[in-house]
Amino acid sequence: MPAEASEPAPASVSSEELELAVANLKEGKSLIDDDPEKAVELLCSVVRTYEKKYGSEGIECADVYLYYGIALYEVARNATDALGTTKTTVDKKEQAEDDMKLAWEMIELSRIIYDRNSPEQHHSKLAEVHKSLGDIKSEEERFEEAAECYRQSIAHLKAMQPPSKRRIAEVQYKLSLSLTFMEQPDQALAQTEEAIGSLEAAAGEIEEKLAALPTDGSGGEEAEEEGRRLQETADDLRAVMTELTHNCEGLRDTIKHNNSLKEALSPGLAASGQGASVVGATAAGTADGQAQAQEPAKRARLEEAAAAPSEAPSSDAAK
Repeated sequence: MPAEASEPAPASVSSEELELAVANLKEGKSLIDDDPEKAVELLCSVVRTYEKKYGSEGIECADVYLYYGIALYEVARNATDALGTTKTTVDKKEQAEDDMKLAWEMIELSRIIYDRNSPEQHHSKLAEVHKSLGDIKSEEERFEEAAECYRQSIAHLKAMQPPSKRRIAEVQYKLSLSLTFMEQPDQALAQTEEAIGSLEAAAGEIEEKLAALPTDGSGGEEAEEEGRRLQETADDLRAVMTELTHNCEGLRDTIKHNNSLKEALSPGLAASGQGASVVGATAAGTADGQAQAQEPAKRARLEEAAAAPSEAPSSDAAK
């Protein structure tokens, strides 16, 4: 964390050290989903090098802190998927809690740095920061705080030029789940409907690009591959829209009959017992009453759709 007093001048870092850190940053980010423990190892080394090169408050460190924190979050979330009563398990639970605390600190430090350095130029990164902070709060079942984080993420996403409809839909859905656990059916329904609208807009944009591709073979294999990719993304978006529409029906029934809001989630969502985060765009609720389970297929589709590269980059997306 930044010291109260001014920092000493950054130390020298060799070009070889910096080149290795850049490579480790790229690899670490790519491993967060598939091998978060390896990602943590790589990104921790990058943190040390970047702090040595730029100082712990340097804008160059903000991205490193963000992804190091996300990797720590994934490690902690995975470690708490199944808890027992043995001493070894208790020790692992304590380690997971420590990892989650450090994850929050790293992502919060990233937020502070971006906020201090022309935040209007970092809407994309700040959206990711607030979404990740919301995921941690959701993991801790602090849903009111999670909801506020997601609202801030949405505000930054809407400020991007052009705004990313898919990323907005992802966070709107996360917000709807937090509202679900806060027993606020009207607001949860409104957010789910907004997510469907965002996905509809995103699917429409993709289908326009698909229609613009040559159909007579003149574009060659590259155009055909692009067409297949766009069609798959559009199909995935519309599949998620169908599932969210079912959720809306459940929410309307809940409002009508004043049932428990958590019961409004579709059976596939309520039955899933995996994980405890709201990474991507999760579902919530388990058979034993734990309040943060996920439905993997929907989460994966929303996350992949949000990350698909067919949208034009925003003015700050590369920062």
